[in-house]
Amino acid sequence: MIAASNSDLEKLSAAGAFRRDLLYRLNVIQLHLPPLRKRRDDIPLLVAHFVLKHSLKGQLPATIDEEAMSQICVYSWPGNVRELENVIERAITLSQGGRITSDDLPPRIRVDYPSTGTPPLSADDLSDLFSGLPSLDELERRYILHVLDATGNNRKRAAEILGINRKTLYRMAARFEIELGLQSATGN
Repeated sequence: MIAASNSDLEKLSAAGAFRRDLLYRLNVIQLHLPPLRKRRDDIPLLVAHFVLKHSLKGQLPATIDEEAMSQICVYSWPGNVRELENVIERAITLSQGGRITSDDLPPRIRVDYPSTGTPPLSADDLSDLFSGLPSLDELERRYILHVLDATGNNRKRAAEILGINRKTLYRMAARFEIELGLQSATGN
């Protein structure tokens, strides 16, 4: 038996919202599959499979034009493989002459991207795109440390380079937990 869930069944079981005995029966081998939006290379293969699966028996399977396939490939698929299968089944049902075009796709998928030729990124795509990058605070902290290092910890000169006054530099250093060190005899 293969079972799928988009919920964390172990957490639900611990909270009493899912039966433990059922979890133990189902949880023999766990497979973690990334969402479809992270496996875009799988989309054409899945489309071909669903076209064959949902085409009428005894007839040639439907074909998909290039524009429709492009739109299918760039869509973020929040409903994952189930949503893709439903869209292909719908498209086959609505298609004229056995050829699936963009007109056969639901409006949410057949978005026109004339200015750039690419779709706007979803929130998940954006978080994937920027994952692992430092935050603005971290960049600001690193920049202050770099300027302090380049000026030999001369706070007056560092503040000038940063375009702020020394009091602001002290406040920022405290906020970012940067030790400014001992003040030199020249008042830096």
